[in-house]
Amino acid sequence: MTTKSAQDRRYARVRARLRARFRVIDSMSAATLEEELLAAASVWSPRGESELVKLAGGPEGLMATAILDISRQIQRLSYRILDSDGPMEVGELDELSGGGAKLRSKAIFEKGTLLDMRLVDEDPEAPPIHMLAEVIHVRGGPPAVYGICFRGIHPLDKERLIRFIYGLQRRELRKTHTQES
Repeated sequence: MTTKSAQDRRYARVRARLRARFRVIDSMSAATLEEELLAAASVWSPRGESELVKLAGGPEGLMATAILDISRQIQRLSYRILDSDGPMEVGELDELSGGGAKLRSKAIFEKGTLLDMRLVDEDPEAPPIHMLAEVIHVRGGPPAVYGICFRGIHPLDKERLIRFIYGLQRRELRKTHTQES
């Protein structure tokens, strides 16, 4: 078994406990989902968000904040309400990076399982992102910890996710510096 060293990783990892919803999909559905995800970024992407801010009159206004909050809530609700392909499991993402995460779940998967996944945490800073993920390793059982990689995610949504991760890192550093002082 080959493991990646810290130097081999493309993205920094952060400890974060975020809720995610997912369902197992087959390879044909995964190919379709990947095409759809790469074709259109969510309204949450940096470009989509900047358009909402422009419509609201600039980033400093209360209107911009309110519009962004409402759009985030609508996106989260749409993930919950409009899932017509069947029920989704709920899990918790940890050790988040721009390329993957650890998924804690009671569900049972094997290595290579493909997941239609949505990051849907209640944290208003956490971007609700739709992605295709693949289980790359399994530890424990049930509940298990699964290493997952993000196989399909729009580049702008990935950028938003990475910005969120850097924000978490900055908060942790501030907290560490404050505790040391």
